[in-house]
Amino acid sequence: DAALNWLPARQDLTFWPIRSMAVDRMNSNNIYLGTDYDGGWKTTDAGASWFKASTGLYEGMIIITLDIDPQNTAVLYAGLAGGTAWTIGNIYQSTNGGISWQMKDSGIPRESGSYINAVFSLVIDPDSASILYAGMSYKGVYKTTNAGASWIAINDSLPKMSPDYYCPVNALAVDPHHQNRLSALVQGDYYIYENSYWHKINQTYFPNDPILWDDIFFHPAIADRVFSSG
Repeated sequence: DAALNWLPARQDLTFWPIRSMAVDRMNSNNIYLGTDYDGGWKTTDAGASWFKASTGLYEGMIIITLDIDPQNTAVLYAGLAGGTAWTIGNIYQSTNGGISWQMKDSGIPRESGSYINAVFSLVIDPDSASILYAGMSYKGVYKTTNAGASWIAINDSLPKMSPDYYCPVNALAVDPHHQNRLSALVQGDYYIYENSYWHKINQTYFPNDPILWDDIFFHPAIADRVFSSG
C-alpha cells in the first residue's frame, strides 16, 4: 500500500545484516539480497520465502552492491568488499538469476592475491547493458564495455589521497536526463563524467563516513532533481 504499512518478509533468512537489495524490473516478485558474510539470497514470491543464491560467490566478504541487467534480468552483478580497512573485494556476474556466479573483474589492479580493490558501487548503463561502471574504495572508477570481461580505469581528474590512491568513490549512478551521463559522490563532492573527464559540480554534504558508501537517485520526471542517501 505504497509504504503506509509494513510486514515482515524474512521467512527462511538467516539473520546476518542485509547490505544491498535489487528488484527485478520485469518481475517484481524476484528480489535479491546481499549480506555480510552470508552470501546472496533470492525470493521469487515477493519476500514470502527466501533461498540461498550464492554458488560461486565468496562468502567471506560483504556484498555491498547489486545491480540487475534491465534488458535481461537473468543477468546480475555483485560488488564485494572486505578485509582490513575495506581494501579488497571482487566483482561477480550471474547469468542465470543468481543460481551461480563467476568472477568478472579482469583489468582492475589486484590488491592481494585474487582480490581487486574493494567495490563500493556498481551501475549498469540502461541503454547498453554491456557497459558497467565500478566505483572503488581507493582505486577510482572503472568501466567495462563487454559485460565485465575486461575493465579500464576512467579516473582523469578524480581527487587523490596519495600518489597511488584515489579518494573513495562513495556512489555511482547514470543520469537518464543527460544521455545516461555517469555521476559520482566522492567524499561528499558531486562529480559528473563528460568528455572523458570528471567535473566537480559542487560540495553536496558530508558523507556519514569518508570510506563507506552512499547513493544517488535521479527523479524520473524532473531533470534537475537529485536525491542522495547515506
